[in-house]
Amino acid sequence: MTKPRATRKQYENSEPSHSDWLDRLARFNLHFGRFLRDVGGVFLFALAVTSLLALWNITQGALITPFVKLLRDWFGWGSYLAVAWIIYAGFALLRRGASGFGWGRLIALELASFLTLGLLAVIAGNSLARADAGLDGGKLGWGLAALMWMLAGRVFGTLILFAAWLLFIMTGFGVWSMAERYLLHLAGEPLPPPAQELQPPAEQTEKPRAKSTPRKKVEQLPPEFRTSLSADQNKK
Repeated sequence: MTKPRATRKQYENSEPSHSDWLDRLARFNLHFGRFLRDVGGVFLFALAVTSLLALWNITQGALITPFVKLLRDWFGWGSYLAVAWIIYAGFALLRRGASGFGWGRLIALELASFLTLGLLAVIAGNSLARADAGLDGGKLGWGLAALMWMLAGRVFGTLILFAAWLLFIMTGFGVWSMAERYLLHLAGEPLPPPAQELQPPAEQTEKPRAKSTPRKKVEQLPPEFRTSLSADQNKK
């Protein structure tokens, strides 16, 4: 079915404005994106340092004190993990988004950090009073441990929590790939090359093109030389 004329005209009129908006965003990112990333990275570093000093009760402020209280209430001792993630985010912005971890490993480390809160709450007996005081894993850790104990019991819930934490830790730090290479080494199998060695560089794959003699120079040669040159080119 063909669209009504009014709808088609509206679509045609809205398409150029959408592309103009994307072009403006691309130009803004080209001119000011690097500056904004640098400012964001420095801001996150400053926030992390100030939060760390506030966690140690060295400094206070009208903005940083409520922020640190929020971290303590919800993360408990895991507030230091939150500060570490803030430092990593600032580092990634200053490095123009480049990091030593892929998206899969990064998500695994984030999940492992979240499960650490539950383990901290389990180690201290999962006390709600301690969680309200900003200790152990905070309110998030207490809620996670309480959920696992309600679903699988106290013993099996703790084992499941620890197994999931260990799985994400090994995935985030690339232990599986190191174990695979070690087992291949024990079996005497050839080790797989690193990812950057799988594809040869573009300079080596391209064959050098044969340089042809310019036409003007060929016409200036004597007839016998032009005949021999054309015969050589036909052989090639």
